[in-house]
Amino acid sequence: MSYRIFVINPGSTSTKLSLFEDLKCVNEYSVDHDSSVLLQYPDVQDQLDYRYEVILRFIRENNIDTDHIDAIVGRGGGCYSVESGVYEADELMLHDIRMDPYKSNHASSLGVPLAMRMAADFGGRVFMTNPTCVDELTDVARVTGIKGVY
Repeated sequence: MSYRIFVINPGSTSTKLSLFEDLKCVNEYSVDHDSSVLLQYPDVQDQLDYRYEVILRFIRENNIDTDHIDAIVGRGGGCYSVESGVYEADELMLHDIRMDPYKSNHASSLGVPLAMRMAADFGGRVFMTNPTCVDELTDVARVTGIKGVY
């Protein structure tokens, strides 16, 4: 049995998309976003529809069969601190990302919402990977020497 995995990696000025069959990348796409377009959105979360159109265009132009995508992976960010790894996304994670507890306002926080939207339209399980909110520091590593700053 072969697995098809769709990967979404939104960056500050680009969106990278890939389709894997098992471990083999069968299609990839990267679009650079014009900064004047991105500046039209006061908050990174406001870019969701714009970036979703990029995904739909990639799917159309490459005749990707969306009926047979097993997993959709969004680069993670914006949620509470986690250990490194891969996490199955759910509504609570989506809520936490939208709340942006660390006020990072980084495009990586669109990875899971885009993947969730794609799954709602086409099906498939959603996962978060490579989150920007990984925190595996020991308590000693958090000491800065400045009172109240960790």
